[in-house]
Amino acid sequence: MTNRLDPSDPEAGETEVVPAESAGSSGTSPTENQFAALMASFRRGPAPNPIAKHITADHIDRAFDITEKGMDAMERDRNESRNYWKFMAVLIVAASLVLVGLLVFSGNAALVSEILPVFGALVVGFVGGFGYGKSRN
Repeated sequence: MTNRLDPSDPEAGETEVVPAESAGSSGTSPTENQFAALMASFRRGPAPNPIAKHITADHIDRAFDITEKGMDAMERDRNESRNYWKFMAVLIVAASLVLVGLLVFSGNAALVSEILPVFGALVVGFVGGFGYGKSRN
């Protein structure tokens, strides 16, 4: 038995000969037929998605409905978030008014005169952070 990769073997360099009866009706080899089929698939483009032919108008309508529900949920979450921050702002303002009221009615004028300007600056900065006082286009 000889090695097919041995260069001294006289049969190593020969190619396989296909008989005419197995080559098909056109007289081409099976390899040429496979190559022709491969090239034809390149001309047609990529293979279509097998699921795409089963999609109906009902499926598309259902996809739109699901997307719309998702957008509604996002809007609802955004509104709830805005309401939360409005509630927090009102809570901070109410707590601040209670603190100022306690300081003013405590009778300690020196403490009030030191804390009130700082507190006023904090309130103005807080309100300015929301964009009040700036003209919007």
